[in-house]
Amino acid sequence: MLVNLLRAAAVATLCLAAVAQPAEAKLHASSLRRLGEQKPSLQDAGSFIMPYKDSSINLDWNTNVISTMVPGMRVPLVNDMKSAGVDSVVLAFATGECGSESWGGVAPGLLRAGNMAAFKAAGIHFRLSTGGASGSFTCGSQAGFDAFVAGWVDAGLIGVDFDIEAGEAAHTQITGRAY
Repeated sequence: MLVNLLRAAAVATLCLAAVAQPAEAKLHASSLRRLGEQKPSLQDAGSFIMPYKDSSINLDWNTNVISTMVPGMRVPLVNDMKSAGVDSVVLAFATGECGSESWGGVAPGLLRAGNMAAFKAAGIHFRLSTGGASGSFTCGSQAGFDAFVAGWVDAGLIGVDFDIEAGEAAHTQITGRAY
């Protein structure tokens, strides 16, 4: 049921920032849905808006469970999303070299171990976001990108967002590939 993750050589996810700069990003009408009105279709995964979650903010550092303080106390993100009727999220931010990246100082295997079984059981789909304002993400090879994606595919991954704010290495090139 996984959709085509990468449709072109360089793919960037449309995100809420694109709404603020319509001249730079053209959104499909389906992209302008507000959360809670109509759930986006996974068949339209290339063009819908979903909330971002910086995985390191309110992370339970003992269990590596991505958490939130939105309800007034720290709870696992999965619990808060299900109670709010939200079933998709962008998980941010992977930094470093693909295949050996870091998630706010947490190794990818530890972040997956703390969260992916709960995401899968709850039916939550997600995109992985790389880079961000204070980090950069590079990929020296297709094999590195394949390693980056591999651990997430079976847990509800529907895309990758390249959030290029701090720059990227000139050698970064990802080819279109379905996973």
